[in-house]
Amino acid sequence: MDNNWTDKDMMEFAEQYRFSSSRISLEIYKKSKEVKKEKDYEILKLRIGNTEHIVDADKSDGTAKEYHIHSVKRLSDNSTWAIGDKTNCGVITKFEINDNNCLIVSTDYSLGLVYGISALQKVKGYLFITEDNVIIYEGDYYYSVNNKFCHSGKNNGLGWYHPETGEKYFSTMDAASEYILCNKPLLSLNEVFSKCNVDYSHPDSHPLAASLKKLKILRFEELKELAKQKLK
Repeated sequence: MDNNWTDKDMMEFAEQYRFSSSRISLEIYKKSKEVKKEKDYEILKLRIGNTEHIVDADKSDGTAKEYHIHSVKRLSDNSTWAIGDKTNCGVITKFEINDNNCLIVSTDYSLGLVYGISALQKVKGYLFITEDNVIIYEGDYYYSVNNKFCHSGKNNGLGWYHPETGEKYFSTMDAASEYILCNKPLLSLNEVFSKCNVDYSHPDSHPLAASLKKLKILRFEELKELAKQKLK
């Protein structure tokens, strides 16, 4: 309210300061005029520490070293939300209370972002999230890549969803092809370095020739070690 003082505010503060025996401070007066935002949530259940033990929030005895919020009620519409629920923002993975006493929600689809509970909507028919971070709903098509880095079809529904086999799933053919290109072993070490080669036969051909040569040897040895690990 620093920049929004009205004549009424000024007069009210002056009167309180003049006649108050405790000489009310400006900061206390400001806080008394702040509009406090009512919280739109009620904590329902808590998980104790790293266990699977869930207790009602109003029955927790406060002796546990650490509680984690498991479920809450959104007071604006009395809807309930719990860890594992599927929403328009992804599957809920965590609830936290920030410094402003607001509830923030993390999901498996948030990529580091957090949401207020007002942003959440219940989602039906949400099947899974693809490798390129797209939510697949009932009826949506997706593209599969098998563990040999080959396209294995365009499908919908969970009948063709078998991540335990090492298959990867993508929302578009282009995304699946990009994954294959970036991950399928295609080139030998010699082929890689032949395309990254600098002509070192003439030391003066490059002002950093000596340093680059050392770097090339180092990187080549590192890649050789990585390749050896892959061959085991």
